[in-house]
Amino acid sequence: MSQSRFIKSKALTDYRPVLTGPGGITQFYAQLKKIFAENGEYQLLAEPIYSSGKIDWYTTLSGTIQEFSALSDDKQQLVKKQFSERVSDLLEGLRKQNLDQLAGNLRIALEGTTVDNIYRVDDKIVLIHWGFLSDKMDYQKAVFKHHINQDTPEVLTELNQENGVEKIHEEPPQTLTTKKVISSSGKKRLWILLALLLLLLLFVIWWVLRGPSTLSIQVVDSLTKTPIEGADVLLETDNESNIGVTDQFGNVLFEGLFKQDFLKLEINAKYYQPSKLDSICCKINPVELKQITLTFQIFDKKTQKSLEGAQIEITSQEGTKQKLLSDRDGIGVFRNVLYEEKYQVQGNAENYMGINESIQCCTPQNVVPLIMEPLNEVKIQVLNSVNNEPVSNAKVTMKTSDSEQGTTNSKGYVSFKKRLPTNEKFKVEILHPNYDNEEFNLTCCENFKLPIARFCESTQIDSKNEYFSVNGGTQNYYEFKLIKPRCLTKLKIIES
Repeated sequence: MSQSRFIKSKALTDYRPVLTGPGGITQFYAQLKKIFAENGEYQLLAEPIYSSGKIDWYTTLSGTIQEFSALSDDKQQLVKKQFSERVSDLLEGLRKQNLDQLAGNLRIALEGTTVDNIYRVDDKIVLIHWGFLSDKMDYQKAVFKHHINQDTPEVLTELNQENGVEKIHEEPPQTLTTKKVISSSGKKRLWILLALLLLLLLFVIWWVLRGPSTLSIQVVDSLTKTPIEGADVLLETDNESNIGVTDQFGNVLFEGLFKQDFLKLEINAKYYQPSKLDSICCKINPVELKQITLTFQIFDKKTQKSLEGAQIEITSQEGTKQKLLSDRDGIGVFRNVLYEEKYQVQGNAENYMGINESIQCCTPQNVVPLIMEPLNEVKIQVLNSVNNEPVSNAKVTMKTSDSEQGTTNSKGYVSFKKRLPTNEKFKVEILHPNYDNEEFNLTCCENFKLPIARFCESTQIDSKNEYFSVNGGTQNYYEFKLIKPRCLTKLKIIES
């Protein structure tokens, strides 16, 4: 397969395309390449590649590339002759395959071609910047006329003369003067003829004023004014409906219309709001489409203030994902979204509960509020169950899906990094060498004060005995009941 070689770039400023159907010159070149793949006739035309407001022109021909202006006078004349012959071969090849429409498009595409756009690659010819016209074009340099008969291409007289082709001059017709004798019956026929001519004249006037016309529509972005390619345009008249697709310049052409026809247009493009309008044939200003946006604003549920830095992610039905962070006003704007598409929305922020919602694009107000609930800090104070004094150095474990452990400070407090939603249930376990192990079932969220019982310290106790006595004075004795070894929980006073 031949390697494409770059010839030159041409800016599109002051130029307009002459092939405005679907795909434009790119599609036309692809058709010629497919038809003439075997004999390579299509290589007369350079391949167009669009690139940021300009077109890069390429060729698959190998050899030294020379501009027309760099050639000697003799070679320039030879190149002009070769160009005329190659065009004739292309047109003849299309007609043999009954591709008259493509042949007509080729003639149109070559209108406006100048010698400055001809290049020589060894002994072959290649033409760039075909398919475009400019009001500033120097027609003295043109190498092709648009008004061509159906048999052979008509190269301008300048080239014909230089190539030695005889120019044919048409002799003006001779005027013959005759004298007629008009009878009465002849006068009647004359008046009838004049009446018919008048009717014919009126019909011609009506045809000019109301006759067939073409409608060219351009679709652009309402904000940037850039052309929108691939927009579907539905045109309805009283008699029929037609559908067209805009090309890379945002243009679509409809033919066979009549002036003063009432038109209904419906325009749809991906990522844009549909547009409908009514008009009279056949001049319509560029149609502007508004790009669809999906806008969210994030709020704190408690304070009702906007939330900055929240991550928002949307997922389309096809699985396409987009994500962004909310700005200082809590707003996030998504573009390239589809009209009436359902999206799954996820929102996350530090110390807030995540949200997961399903919405349909796009709401009339075009701003979707998302309310995020802040997570609660868990703070626990451990106290002596007897005197309510704070217990320090107690190990406290908050048991959730991912447990967290902390140690109480001198005031008996411990706080956890993990935050919990309101009303979530969890367990807390408290361990201390001088206190009984305790476990509490809690519900989020408040500052919890949890009492724990202290072990007995002043009496040696046999864990096998259920009761023991302590001399409490001259006449009073105290008997304690053990629920757990060394843990005093119940007190019974025995009077002596």
